[in-house]
Amino acid sequence: MAEAVVLTIVVVAAALAIAGFGFFVWLFVLPFRLVGFLFKLALGLIALPIALVFGFLGLTALGIGALVLALPMLVVLALPILLFFWMLGGFRRRDRHAVRA
Repeated sequence: MAEAVVLTIVVVAAALAIAGFGFFVWLFVLPFRLVGFLFKLALGLIALPIALVFGFLGLTALGIGALVLALPMLVVLALPILLFFWMLGGFRRRDRHAVRA
């Protein structure tokens, strides 16, 4: 029975020593992690305008390319719309003539 108590005390002491060492290492490393985070934040803020400029240039280049490719599609889309309004105008004209007669 006494051996089990001694073994339990040794295991608890070893666990506390390991936890204490881990806490000490965490406290020792924490300032370096904070400085690393601040450097990452500063570099991200420096890179943000560059990313915005290149993003705008890429959007412009790809937008012009998409517009050039979409021009034939605009004709295909405009034709039914124009036909619809032309037919609608024809119905309106026909109704006006019927009222006058």
